Formats: sequence, structure tokens, C-alpha cells
Amino acid sequence: MRRHGVSLLEVLFSIGVISIGLLGVIALYPLALGQIGTGVVADRSARAGQNAVQVFSASGMARPDQLLWFPNSTSPMAVDASVAEPILLPEGRNSGYLIDPMFVAVQRHTNGGGFDARLFPYYTRQSIPNPITPGSPYPSPYDPRLRRITLRNSNAASTIMTAAQAELLFRSDDDLTFELPLDRNAPPDQIFGANNARRQYEGTISWMATLVPQLDITNPSEPFVDANGDGKWNTGESYTDSNSNSQFDSGTGPGELYQLSIIVFDRRDSTMAMNDLNEKIANVASFHNLGLGGGDVTLGADTLEQLEVKPGQWLMLMSTPHPKVPTSSAPGVSLFSWYRVIDMEDEPRSGSSVYAWERDVVLQGPDWPVSYFASLTSPGPAQRPTRAVLVSNVVAVYERTIRLEISDSW
Repeated sequence: MRRHGVSLLEVLFSIGVISIGLLGVIALYPLALGQIGTGVVADRSARAGQNAVQVFSASGMARPDQLLWFPNSTSPMAVDASVAEPILLPEGRNSGYLIDPMFVAVQRHTNGGGFDARLFPYYTRQSIPNPITPGSPYPSPYDPRLRRITLRNSNAASTIMTAAQAELLFRSDDDLTFELPLDRNAPPDQIFGANNARRQYEGTISWMATLVPQLDITNPSEPFVDANGDGKWNTGESYTDSNSNSQFDSGTGPGELYQLSIIVFDRRDSTMAMNDLNEKIANVASFHNLGLGGGDVTLGADTLEQLEVKPGQWLMLMSTPHPKVPTSSAPGVSLFSWYRVIDMEDEPRSGSSVYAWERDVVLQGPDWPVSYFASLTSPGPAQRPTRAVLVSNVVAVYERTIRLEISDSW
């Protein structure tokens, strides 16, 4: 018998198929929204990073006379000023800096409890344990830090940039805010500040910058006594004639070329709180491929929180490989490089006798001189730690080689 319709069972079966399909589509919504959010952040950070390079140049941040830091808790000084404090002894043009006016405006006088706002990362050297000798810190000259500095608020003043001034330069205003009208056919309304003077924005993207000297550590300067604190050897200053040729060899050590790294944040902690979450330090327990392109490394730490990392995050490796013998009054030139985390072990594992916890990660970035470290003596590699600094909410790093504007021609 020929039917002229469908049965109720067929209708119910069709409804079930459609429902299952719709549930599958709905399940993809969170993933799609997450991908859209990631794409928006990547787009904003790319524009902010490229713009920051131009802001850095236009604002004169490559001029040391525009940079200020706090050698003590009271008054700022020029970065190349001489101060009598061993941990923060300036090394002239050979120093590494973190330009972070937003942080300095809030935390410049904060120290104690193992924290020091003048340093990056903000842990004092004495607060980080030495895994080789448990219960004791590394000798401070071999545990590197960058000086956290800020900018002048005018060319003539020796006062630092205010929080409001720092916001204008170091926070992106591209993410404008809007109000959606009740009439869905009308365009969104822009939101303005007082007296309609400025369009309002979310300001989720911000940045800071590291500035470190370019080094060829495999062809270093012979050790010397920097008597006048200018970061270079001058006639009359004593030196170690390592190759017995009766002359000082400068090698290809640090000069006026610096590596500028723009570090871009998404939703950075606006309180700039110094705690164990915003900036974390782990030790590099081992490199598994001689540090080529970063590669596979094992991170070691005392707590699980120190090893919280995810793909796409960035971290900075730092150490003091330069053979200019560091002392309590003359720290050696240190090495700092940024790397992107592209993969990692699922969970931290119980560590060896040295570290409570360990985790394998895969890094992408410049070569790290593992072989050169292994060749060092007095002190050996065990007393020259390679640290990994993990900073929360970093989404991108953009780098460029620049020349400091310190010569007479400028």
C-alpha cells in the first residue's frame, strides 16, 4: 500500500537527529568564542607592540639622560650615576634595564619581605635559595637582576614620570568602549570622559621594555678593574693579561648596541602587587639540546606555583656568564633573553634531590650558550645559575637591535 506521508516514528527520529546536530554545534560555541578572544588579543598585542617601538624612539627612551632609577628609597638618580651599593652598582652603558614606569610610579619605595621594587624580577638575591647548597643563597654577584627604571617627567626635572603620564605612553588606547543603543538598527554610541574631552577605552593591553647589551660572550673582554665606573677599560686601569700579549684585549664585549624587547601584557595586574604570582623565578635544571633555539629544558622549583606555565606564555632566561670576575663591589655583565613557551609537560613531577618539583618545557627563541657555561671555571657552572623568570599575562614580545644615544654625534 502506497503511503502519502511519514509516520510519527520517522518524525521523532528526524527530530532526534536534528537535536543531536544542534547540541554538537552548541558545544562548539565556547571553543569558537575562545579562539575569537585569542585572535583579538593577538591582533591588539601586535599593533601595540609595533606602536611601542615607535613610542620608544619618539619619547627618547634610548637616551640614558632620560632614564631614572632609585638607588635608595628617597630620591631618583640618573641610571649612569655612581652609587655605593654593591648589589645595584651601575655599570654604565653595559648595564641591563627594565623600563617600567607604570610599576615604578606605584611601587618605587617598596622593599622588605624578600622583595625589592628596584629590581627585575623583584626578588632580592638573598631571598632565592641555592639548590646546590640548600639553605643558603647564591653569591649575589652571580644571581643577575635588571634594574627597574622609569623616565623623567620633563627634560629639565629630576622627578619621575607620574602614573597618569605612564598610562598615556605604556597603555594602549585602541580598545575603545561603546554603548549599545536600545534601537538595534542604530550605530553604537562612543563613551567620552569629562567634558567630552577624550574617548574612553578599556586599556587591557599595556607594555614595558627590557634593554640589555648585545654580547658575544665567546670572545669576551679581558677582566679589568673599572676604576671610574664607566663600564669600559681606560688607559691606566689595571687588567688581567690573559693571553700574555702585554696589551688589553676588549674582545667583542658590550658596546653601544642593545637588544630592545617590548613585553606586551593583556590585563596586567593594575595594583602592581609584588607577590609570588605576578613575577616568578624557577631554576633551569638542565638543557637537553645544548640550548639551540631555546629547545627542551627542565625547570626546577620548590613549589608548584613557580612552575605554572602554559603554551603561548613567555619567560626570560638570565645568568652571569661573563668572565670579568664579579665581586661584591663589581658585578659581572649578565645575559638576558626572552623565549616563547611552545609546549610543556602535562603536570609538574616530583623532582630530584635538588628540586622539589620539575617540569619539562619547550622554548623558542635565540640560542642559549650552554657549551660556554660548561667551560667556565672559578666559579664553575654550579655557581652561575640560569634562572627562568615567568611574568604573568605576557602575551607577546617584540625585539629590535638599537643603539643608545650616548655619543657626541647625538
